[in-house]
Order: sequence, then C-alpha cells, then structure tokens
Amino acid sequence: MIDIGHFIQRLTDPFNTESRFYWPLVAGVFIAMILHTAWYLWKPNRPRNPVRDSVESVAYWIDFVVLILFLVFLSAKVRAYVLVVLLVIEWLSLAYVYFIYAPPRFEAFSREERRQRYIPEPRRRAARR
Repeated sequence: MIDIGHFIQRLTDPFNTESRFYWPLVAGVFIAMILHTAWYLWKPNRPRNPVRDSVESVAYWIDFVVLILFLVFLSAKVRAYVLVVLLVIEWLSLAYVYFIYAPPRFEAFSREERRQRYIPEPRRRAARR
C-alpha cells in the first residue's frame, strides 16, 4: 500500500546528498550530457534539412542547460518537487519547439524546395570566339 503522506513529505524535504539515489542521479545526468552531445555532433553523410538542424540545435541546448541546472539544483539540496518542476518545464519547452515552433518552418522549407524544382535552370551559353 502506498503511503501518500510519506510520499509528499519526501517530495518537500531537501534532497539528501547521502541518499542512495544521489550518485546514480548525478551519474545519470552526466551520461545524459554525453549522449546528448554525441547525438548533436553526429552528422550523417547525406544532405540534411536546415530546418531540422536548427530545431535539433535548439532542443540540444534546452536539454543541456536543463541538465546543468539539474546538477546545480541537486548539489544545492533543493526540494525534490523543484527538480520535478524543472523537468516538466523542459518537457513543455521541447513540446513547444517540436509542435508549435517547428511545423510552420518545415512547411515553408518544403514549399521553397517545391518552388525551386519548378524554376528552370538557366542554359549555358556557348563561349564566343
């Protein structure tokens, strides 16, 4: 059975650095930073969509800043609900980037690509002698 009072008390208590969850959390944040950086720096050889690149870079920096703030708040022994609020803010900002900010830019880029396909290439002139 779940004791709701104990759960709420743990959320409002300052985070104890001697807790058995402290070092796994810190290690998890560093692993997440390494994986996010590897994902951000890995570029395939095929041509890339510039809109996708810009959205991915914004998402990377949001993640990176939040992970650093998470480490700062963790070392400052803030209450656990502050960490949860920080993660919710990150998820909401990423949802904004991917569902509100990006779609109009993807549509504009695809319209521009279609327009470029219909514009004829200029013919090369023969060199004068």
